[in-house]
Amino acid sequence: FPVIYALLGKQAFTVWSYRFIAEAPSTEGNLHNYGVKFPKFIQQQPEYSHLQLPYLVEIGEFEWAYHEVFHETEIQPIKIENLASVNPRQYNEIVFEVHPASRLLKSNFPLIKIWRLGHGLDSDEVNLDAGGVSVLIARRELRLELQQLNNDDYNFLKLTAKGHTLGAIVDIIVS
Repeated sequence: FPVIYALLGKQAFTVWSYRFIAEAPSTEGNLHNYGVKFPKFIQQQPEYSHLQLPYLVEIGEFEWAYHEVFHETEIQPIKIENLASVNPRQYNEIVFEVHPASRLLKSNFPLIKIWRLGHGLDSDEVNLDAGGVSVLIARRELRLELQQLNNDDYNFLKLTAKGHTLGAIVDIIVS
């Protein structure tokens, strides 16, 4: 959680990390899965309400999603040529799967901007009044990419992830 570390500072992050380890020890050998509950844990800390960082939990969830995407299984995406063999009358019945090395997030805050600032990739101030964003985090050839999505793109991917057919997705988005 490098951005949470940057936002809290070494001392507060260390204290909360030790508390988290004491209260929620790892129960499995794979440490890649350890930490998923850390953002919600932060919200339960007595000091949290005194911080003026309302986006802290969401940035933690964003960082965890980024972590998951990095460590996710690598599979080959569908080749567009494979769709050529599908009868056009069956297009409405197609069910796509979202690549496992991707995550969708919807936030009340400008998470990409906060994340970039926390990593030293941006120097501008964050305007929290700018509103939230929908984000796709995806890994392509061991490189993670962040893409801000408009509402239709987000809804399309969210419905795809839920297993809706292409026809149902189009009907929902168009209506």
